[in-house]
Amino acid sequence: MSQLISEDDQSEPAPVIPIPEWPDDPMAMLNKMLAEQSASLHLMFYDLRDYGASIFPDAPGYAQAYIRLALRAQSNCRAALETIARADQADRVGRAARQGDADDRA
Repeated sequence: MSQLISEDDQSEPAPVIPIPEWPDDPMAMLNKMLAEQSASLHLMFYDLRDYGASIFPDAPGYAQAYIRLALRAQSNCRAALETIARADQADRVGRAARQGDADDRA
């Protein structure tokens, strides 16, 4: 049974989790966000793969579902990394074009 919490409860407050610092540059923010997403998906791939392999002898059908989820996580990880590369390339091309426009005006 759940315990009701009263207003005069003197228990210790929950720990405060610091908010991560985000860069001011939108491209740097995009790269950081996608890199963190990619790292999380990479770890999910390993966890799902290992769990699927561990339950395979007892429940091959469930193991197949976990392995499919692992492959989906790996695919999304790859897509996030490709997005980082495309965004970085587009940013470099844009900066070069702006630099060329500034050189033409001078």
